[in-house]
Amino acid sequence: MPSNHFDIWTILFPLGTNIFGATVVTTKKLQFQQLVLGIDGTIHPFRKPCIQVKMLNISELGSLIAFGASFAMTLAPPSLLEVLMCYRIIFNPIWEFICMIRTFTVDQYGCVLIALIGAVIASCSSFLSKSAPSENPIIGSLLMFVAQMCSSFQYVIEEKLMLKQHYDPTLALGIEGIIGSVLMIILLIIFQLIPGKSVGSVENTLDS
Repeated sequence: MPSNHFDIWTILFPLGTNIFGATVVTTKKLQFQQLVLGIDGTIHPFRKPCIQVKMLNISELGSLIAFGASFAMTLAPPSLLEVLMCYRIIFNPIWEFICMIRTFTVDQYGCVLIALIGAVIASCSSFLSKSAPSENPIIGSLLMFVAQMCSSFQYVIEEKLMLKQHYDPTLALGIEGIIGSVLMIILLIIFQLIPGKSVGSVENTLDS
């Protein structure tokens, strides 16, 4: 009976990850495409990646209550970004080997190879196809590549903290929200001061 319960969850967790991951990517892209009235009185697209990350940090901070009780999105189509998330599968074993000295079986390496081939094909196809004027699939793919490398490192560190150091998951997520919030506040201030296309700034927080 316990083994059946385990088998069910090993199917539901990856399925849920893909469903919600695709939903997040799609809704973020839709948000970037919305035309809204800014503080300067003009209508312009709502391209505020830093604010989106800040909203994520705030939601992560909410996990502390439970404990006590991707500029890439603007530059590439969502279908490509979703496929490029396969890079996370590629980087995870590398970081796990480095950080946790974990070894893998031949079939696991085979799965990683399949993910790598899929990501490379998706990247090449996007470079050859026509994209919207506001999109730059090459830069978007490179940013996603770096983002997935960092994201997979984060997952491995979280796993190490929770499995080996016995951190509470909600505490770990809350601390992640605190660190992310502080970093994003610093970035938002910097982007507010640098001249750009978002009402005179790289990203105008007041306009957001």
